[in-house]
Amino acid sequence: MKKNEKNIAERIKKAIISSGGYDEIAKKTGIPKSTLANYTSGRNDPKVSLLIKIAEACDTTVLEFMYGDNVPTLENSGRSYISIPVMNVEASAGHGAIVPEHEEVQDMMRLNESWLRTTFHANPNSVTILPIKGDSMEPTIRSGELALIEKLDPSDQPGDGIYVIRVEEAIAVKRLQFFPNKHIKVSSDNPLFSPYEVTPDNINDFAILGRVLVILRAL
Repeated sequence: MKKNEKNIAERIKKAIISSGGYDEIAKKTGIPKSTLANYTSGRNDPKVSLLIKIAEACDTTVLEFMYGDNVPTLENSGRSYISIPVMNVEASAGHGAIVPEHEEVQDMMRLNESWLRTTFHANPNSVTILPIKGDSMEPTIRSGELALIEKLDPSDQPGDGIYVIRVEEAIAVKRLQFFPNKHIKVSSDNPLFSPYEVTPDNINDFAILGRVLVILRAL
């Protein structure tokens, strides 16, 4: 188990114990005790929807599970903060995650508006946060981390970088390189995953949803 995954499992365990124990949380969430034990031991990773249920039953948030005492949501007088939605959609750093029928906001994170504008030249109203699942973008992006995403405007002309994409009914996070004649190379930072090319012939099943601005990483 990787360090950040171990930390998340330990925080979930601590929250469950301090909120009445496994029996109580199993009753509140409908998640079997054995499944909760698998999550807190690190044997299995909970889906986002189940992680939300556990957080609510423990009177905490998913971000607390992710970052513990280091959640970057502190208010600071004299600065303007904006609430950024954390979505229930997982961007797969692998072979792609199926897009759910209904996207929902699972949490909110408050970030400095000036930081978003000056550091990334991003419109805060177009920014969302997505959980990352899978290892195809390691070591750049690790499974379980959160990606700050700026949605693309149809008129944008994107350059080389890391993006959230849709391929048919699945979404993924990949590195894109743009070439003449609308050819796009789609690759992973993990060399175990082979790159592929998007061309005008198959671009109908492909869309660029947003640009990855930064990865919010637990220490």
